[in-house]
Amino acid sequence: MLLASCLSPALAVAETVRPASQVVAGTQSGPVRLGGIGTGWIEWLGADGFGCIAVTHNASHPTPPQPGTFAAVWTEADGRSSARLLTRRPAYDLPSATNLDAQAAYPFATLRCSDPALPVLVSMRAFTPLVPHDVWASSMPVVLITFTVRNVSRAPVGVSVAVSWQTTLGTGGSPGLGAFSDRSRVEAAAVPATDGFAGVRFEGPQLVDEPVRDLRIHNARGTQTIVATYPTPDAEVSTASWNAASRRPEWWSGFERDGRVTGETAAGRDGHVHPAGVVSVRLELRANEVRDVNFAVAWHAPRAYVAGAGGAGANSSRTDQNVVDIPPPYADRFADALSVARLALEDRASLAALTAEWQAWFERSVVGRPALAGLTEELNEAITSVSWRKGGSGEAEPACPAMLVAETAVPLATDRRLRLQRSLLALFPSLDAGDIEWRLIRSDTPHDCRSVSDCAQLVRVHLDATSARGWLNHIWPRLRDTAMPILRGSSDCPNRRNGLTAMLDLATLANDADAARECASLLAGAGSSPDGPAGDSPSQPGAWERWHHTMGCSYDPEHQELRLIPAMAVSAVRMAGPVLMPYHWGWCDWRQLPVRTTVEFRVNRMMPMQVRSADPEKRSVQGPPFEVRRVVMRPPRTIKGGEVRTMVGLTPIRNNAQFMPDGMIEVSFGTSIRLGPGDRLSIEVLAAE
Repeated sequence: MLLASCLSPALAVAETVRPASQVVAGTQSGPVRLGGIGTGWIEWLGADGFGCIAVTHNASHPTPPQPGTFAAVWTEADGRSSARLLTRRPAYDLPSATNLDAQAAYPFATLRCSDPALPVLVSMRAFTPLVPHDVWASSMPVVLITFTVRNVSRAPVGVSVAVSWQTTLGTGGSPGLGAFSDRSRVEAAAVPATDGFAGVRFEGPQLVDEPVRDLRIHNARGTQTIVATYPTPDAEVSTASWNAASRRPEWWSGFERDGRVTGETAAGRDGHVHPAGVVSVRLELRANEVRDVNFAVAWHAPRAYVAGAGGAGANSSRTDQNVVDIPPPYADRFADALSVARLALEDRASLAALTAEWQAWFERSVVGRPALAGLTEELNEAITSVSWRKGGSGEAEPACPAMLVAETAVPLATDRRLRLQRSLLALFPSLDAGDIEWRLIRSDTPHDCRSVSDCAQLVRVHLDATSARGWLNHIWPRLRDTAMPILRGSSDCPNRRNGLTAMLDLATLANDADAARECASLLAGAGSSPDGPAGDSPSQPGAWERWHHTMGCSYDPEHQELRLIPAMAVSAVRMAGPVLMPYHWGWCDWRQLPVRTTVEFRVNRMMPMQVRSADPEKRSVQGPPFEVRRVVMRPPRTIKGGEVRTMVGLTPIRNNAQFMPDGMIEVSFGTSIRLGPGDRLSIEVLAAE
């Protein structure tokens, strides 16, 4: 419903990417919300540019597409100049470029412009930094935009690229309050061109809790900015502030004439003055020359009031209007939006490479490429559903994240949460663990049979993927003390059997014999229905769960066991693709011939993760090393006997292989094999004649 409401015409910015490795083969079917973990988001509508905006803690009531937000290009060649907007829905009746091709796969959005009336090809890529396993780098309130301009003529060309941004400070909304807009006293000021940066900074009224009808109106205060970097010393950067409520941008005539922008606007006044800013970078390109121009749009809204106390936690600051202030984590890291933009632009190359890494692996995989659209769409949903509460430890580490329905402090429904869990386990396992812990420690919201059963299932899936016994031992006492009394006395709960089954498995793993016996006894008297009396239907597997099933690769560090059981058709000759486990990323390659099956597993990266605990002495690091003592595999075609050869790299390794009646092959080694990044374990099975 929310996304449908945001599909109205966007008068916007468009984007594209130059490196082919970052252009995805499959694109998301709907709008893309560009935003990091707990930061809010800016919607991308393809060739229509940017759409709805929710960066002032207003996800339930996003600000509609802003007419003053768009990108433009100016060229001058052979004495003739031309200026075009890079969107197919032009604002203010300004001319628009043609031949726009857009793609998107979160967190990337791209656009290419090959207008025959322009002597240049323009591509534009926008992305939100999303570095797997690095929560801080993935929670920056910024969108980075890179233009790539190529002179396709045989003569020098003057080129200017401009990005205009209409601030959304003063606009917002919350459940129960509704949407609101008050741009009064929002000011726009030029950022002095120093240290290779120039731009426009927006600032709302001072963050003072003056009397207002609802403190949630303060959520729309803070700062925003549009900043560009100098690509080369000969680049000319000009900036202007302007009134987006005007019939036509005051700076457009100058930009259309020579590619420069000038002007200033008064402070905001709702309905009359809507502050916006524009930054233009002018270059001279030789024949066939290519240049990049980098921009950043950043925001900083340090107040995040939520109605009621539900889910706020003991460390939130309370007010006398029955609202709770839950500041976003970035509020402590950055002084304002300008500091966010500068840091992101300085680190843009590494942030882009680390963000694109896992998608590039899927693009190289014939099997994985078609799945990428669904994977990125589901990841987009998971990341933009995360809301953080402020931690009370005072330590320099992320606060405990909570996946909530926007601005209500209500946990996501379990069917949705379970569907999104595998994406978090692949890229941000600490977020998955943190959200589960948050569900357990909510002391101000009553737990019922459904909620504790759901939580037990989430814990069980997390343990299946991570084998994090230390984390289980840390949370088990609270989970047991919360869940068991409720499950014991809720015989009519429709989800009770699922919860008891999960609790039985967890009690066994936690070596809690008393709890295990009680769960087994309660299960014995709960009937034979797998879903209890009312029978909850199992949730549909998500895109990440389907990919995990397709590759069929898992690793148990406790038993040093690697399981390779892909969902591969018997007739398939080859299947290869990435394997994204919580602590180890790899590549699995199956080759199937009539009498020979070969599987190769390569470790690409290892990501140690610190297991959080309230007690520093109980914290531990899990992940590496990757040691394999046994491999359990099931070739697509059943092999009842034969010879098994194993190698690490080019070195043969002795093994003991057993062919099981169900088609499984168990391959064990006398001593553990330790694999590091780049190491490859090969197993060749030759069927007996």
